[in-house]
Amino acid sequence: MPRKAFVKDLNDAIEKSSSFKSITNLSAGDDDGEFKFVFDDASHSEISVLVPELSDYPESHIYLIFASDSASPAIAEALKGYSNASYPGQRIHELLMQLPKYLVEQTRTGESLADAIEINDSDMDDEVEDVFDDQSPEEDSDDDEVMNEDWLEQDDYAAISFQSMDGARDQGSDAMMQQARADLLAAKEAGFKVGVLGRGGHRALNGSCYVVLSIRIGNLNELSDEVLTAWALPDKNEYLQLLLYFPSGYKTLEALQSAGNAHARQQLLKIATRIGTSYKPVSIEDAQLAFSATESDRQKYAKKTKVTSSTRQTFISGSLDELLNDRLLTLVEYRLRFGFNWTGASDYYRRNTGLTGTSTQYVYEASYQVQQVEAARANLKHANLEEDELAMGKTTPSLPLIAMQFMLRHFVGCTKFCLVCFEPLKTDHLEAMKPYVCERGLCLYQMLALGLGPSLEHEILKQPFVVDLLISFAYTAVKKHMLPKSMFATGLALNVPHPGAKFSGWDGSPVHDYRHGNAAPVNKVITSAPAQTPRDVKIDTHKSELLFSSGGGNLCCLRRGDWIVVNIKHGTGEESAHYRVMETSLFPSVQLSAPVFTHLSTMSKNAPTLWRDAKFGTGWLDCTFHKYEYNFDDLQTDGDKFHIITLLLDLMPSVMEMKKHIEQTSTLSGWDRLSPAGLGVLRWVVASCRSSIISVDNPSLPLEGDAAAVLPSTNEPRVPGLDGWVQFRFASGNPDKEARFLAAIKQEIPSHETYKTLFAWHGSDLGNWHSILRLGLHYEKTTNGRAYGNGIYHAKDFATSSGYSARGGTAWPSSALLISTAVALSEIVNRSEMFVSSNPYYVVQHTDWVQTRYLFVQPAPGSRLSLVSDDASTTSSSVVLPQDAVKTPRNPQGKPLVLPITAVPKSRRPNNGKYAKAMDVDDDFETCSIATLDEDHVVLQERLEPEPVIPATPSKRKLLDENVMPFQPAELKHLPLTTPPAYASSMTTRRLQKDFMSSLAVQEEHVTAGTLSDLGWYVSPDQFGETGNLYQWICELHSFSLDLPLAKEMVKAKVNSVVMELRFHNTYPMSPPFVRVIRPRFLPFANGGGGHVTLGGSLCMDMLTNSGWSAVSTIEAVLMQIRMAISSTEPRPARLDPAYERTKADYSTGEAVEAFKRACRTHGWEVPKELNEMVADR
Repeated sequence: MPRKAFVKDLNDAIEKSSSFKSITNLSAGDDDGEFKFVFDDASHSEISVLVPELSDYPESHIYLIFASDSASPAIAEALKGYSNASYPGQRIHELLMQLPKYLVEQTRTGESLADAIEINDSDMDDEVEDVFDDQSPEEDSDDDEVMNEDWLEQDDYAAISFQSMDGARDQGSDAMMQQARADLLAAKEAGFKVGVLGRGGHRALNGSCYVVLSIRIGNLNELSDEVLTAWALPDKNEYLQLLLYFPSGYKTLEALQSAGNAHARQQLLKIATRIGTSYKPVSIEDAQLAFSATESDRQKYAKKTKVTSSTRQTFISGSLDELLNDRLLTLVEYRLRFGFNWTGASDYYRRNTGLTGTSTQYVYEASYQVQQVEAARANLKHANLEEDELAMGKTTPSLPLIAMQFMLRHFVGCTKFCLVCFEPLKTDHLEAMKPYVCERGLCLYQMLALGLGPSLEHEILKQPFVVDLLISFAYTAVKKHMLPKSMFATGLALNVPHPGAKFSGWDGSPVHDYRHGNAAPVNKVITSAPAQTPRDVKIDTHKSELLFSSGGGNLCCLRRGDWIVVNIKHGTGEESAHYRVMETSLFPSVQLSAPVFTHLSTMSKNAPTLWRDAKFGTGWLDCTFHKYEYNFDDLQTDGDKFHIITLLLDLMPSVMEMKKHIEQTSTLSGWDRLSPAGLGVLRWVVASCRSSIISVDNPSLPLEGDAAAVLPSTNEPRVPGLDGWVQFRFASGNPDKEARFLAAIKQEIPSHETYKTLFAWHGSDLGNWHSILRLGLHYEKTTNGRAYGNGIYHAKDFATSSGYSARGGTAWPSSALLISTAVALSEIVNRSEMFVSSNPYYVVQHTDWVQTRYLFVQPAPGSRLSLVSDDASTTSSSVVLPQDAVKTPRNPQGKPLVLPITAVPKSRRPNNGKYAKAMDVDDDFETCSIATLDEDHVVLQERLEPEPVIPATPSKRKLLDENVMPFQPAELKHLPLTTPPAYASSMTTRRLQKDFMSSLAVQEEHVTAGTLSDLGWYVSPDQFGETGNLYQWICELHSFSLDLPLAKEMVKAKVNSVVMELRFHNTYPMSPPFVRVIRPRFLPFANGGGGHVTLGGSLCMDMLTNSGWSAVSTIEAVLMQIRMAISSTEPRPARLDPAYERTKADYSTGEAVEAFKRACRTHGWEVPKELNEMVADR
């Protein structure tokens, strides 16, 4: 009972707050899980403490600690360096004893947290300990035994924690550091970016730290563009990050394996997966947020610190993180003990834990044996997913590398494993682009209940017509009894009305018999199980109020949030309506929501009023009601299940209504227009779709009155010649199916052939599409006969395929699409002579030879959609995909089908037209890999023994290091200096003056010590003398290593430094400066250059855009990262433009701005809104 433990601990601490030194005014905070106090320093600093995840208290929780705006700067700065994560699971009184001591020590001497703790551990406040240890049994026992167990577990964990602290100190030896560094270097050599977040410089791994391994999304070559889009990974410049959190210092694999049981090991290592714009989070606090379970935690943190997280979850982070934390170390143990590969270890785990549901006796299989791989690694551009660190035969394998390889194995292959139990899925002919769960009902329930699948609300907001499409196909499949039994929404614990209940439409018309899929209206009881006894009550339809009789035995059987179906008696029969129970406190009167009807969505929003006025007068009416309390899984016949699912879909509001509600409340839960059972079915419909479907066009839809739904443009060309059809990009298949399709092309089609594929149509009954979207196109089931052999049937003429789809079927009443026909367009390997048949149909026997590309649906005549017309530009020859004229399919008008070049993945598009790679836009793509920061180079490469101290040489400005370029500050001529801008503000001017003086102070320290070359940048102290413009800085980057081609060429050309310009707006530091190179000119990337400098001299770095800028960044840090980026040799080293030595031409401001905007467009970065104003003088 975590929350109960937190409240008890806080109340105890408040009651005995006088026992804590330097703490006053201890009280509960404004948010759940928060408390605050005043630290007794000179400023009486107010400090707030938040437990972001109360469910972790008191075992593995962390604290987020903030200083108020009125706190002293020293306290605020000290709290930035504090991380209770070194000692997770602290009780509140333990934190309140430790934190003041740390603050005193830190503000007095600047000692580290570890030092402060080590100094004071021996003289802990005994009187405080006594206060909390001297509780009476009554005080300590609380209300139940669970609390005692929680305290006992915490005591056990405390012992582990302190042992781990001692172990961390022991492991602070050179040998441990060498092994840790070897582990990280092994990961780096394998092709991954490596970062460390901790305190203590090169000994950061000694204390609480985060080790981060990452790989750029664009380097996951196994994933096609379609897969990346389906997985919400559109930006290939982003990084997939694996965060390894060591609360008590870095632990080698050997140390973790000897730490005891699985629970003890999990306290020493926690793992999370994230997506980020850089190769690691920007700070320790940012990394902590990665381990917060909910989005609300991150929002609380951002609200208090004004800093947002630089990372986000992957689409399967919940499932993947659970796998890594719960099983990784155990699976590694099995591998090391038995010599298994990952498959064998996973199977052994499942058998031992009973997850397979079979006998626990294990049978060894030869396929489980590890295959030895070559130990030598090439200098990989991207990670090789086939490599296996545990198969290298190393005596000390690298734990981070093992974890990264295991994570990538499941990330890239996520569609092959159950999202919950992680057992390999029985694929057979199943092809999926999105992950799902196995056939166990519990796994489906956990995926939807725990949010391990896609976000329903996100899908509705971003792609409402796709959600409409999915519901419509499901509805037709259920109505026509074409939903396979394996696809029933079982295991979701749905409470539904009993199938024996009678339901009618809003106008009194009885609904159809859903069990048999016919159109004959019936109004009879369907029984496959004992029906509920209807309860006789009265209802006032105008007040939506239910009245129970006052007789005894009629205790209230309803609770707030329950759903009921009410059958109201009147002169001509009965009417039914569905209600949500709103209030029961005034029983025997029960307040209900507005009524919900099966056909409400087909009427105006005044339907409830019309229904009441048309049928009933005022006053109380006799009625009966049934509760939604029958478990869907207990329905005994398929007919009953079809009946209930159809009913729930019939009651569902339109997708546009849902979208509007989400925009107002952010969630569908608790809405009185959608029952929990209906919401469960809706989540199942959306989450179970394993294909990737993206709207090509968004038609407008009239809502109430004359208003139309405003939906974003997709910016994607339509397939011309299909007016009246709504178009979707459609791709099914495993992530590697595209690779198999490409492999089939390469194997079957000679490279010199121009047309390697052909396109053809596929039509199917509307009742089949629900299954097709989940299973892909296959020929396991015969629907229309196989007169021309076994295979997937395709037609050259649109009319032929559409005829197989337009065979009737009731559309979902709430649908905006009102689908009457659906046809897919497939791309097929162009070997028609090898098909089972090629005339009159293409009958393709190899599923790997077929990739679906489009889905076209035609709304019924009653649809209110305003359809998008063909864009004339679509037919432009510059964007048309070339096709074999002989095999080009025919459109609905019987003419050759014209396809936009976007019909095929980007990697296969011809290099012409506006969709081809434009060198002036994409030249900067590969140069934008984030350079490794100095702090990580220090951890990986710096010697353990202290560097010899070089005596300071006062005012010595010349560089001493002979392996770097010589640098001497000199007067810079012909600079584009500007006067103070009109937008200058006094507040920003003071901030810039402060930042400039801070930069000068750092610079002067290096000048005095004779180490200016280590700093690498220089700003002239008197540069504002001529203009007085603090909003324009001129800076020089210098002392580049002579090992770099750039440095050698600059020396040869007698170039002293790289001269930079920084321009600031009055929104600084909330918005980034605009940074560009003035001189010299760099070799463009298209000609072999690099260094993150664009064609126009601006910097291709997301940290200088609104997307990646952090308001807490210092100018010194910005200059350091820019210098690191220019010095980076990945993917290519920077080079000097050969013409510069002759022309001496500077970059202009205008060309820098245009190149910067191009780079931002290319990578999806947000251009600072103030950019044009900053460079208005260009």
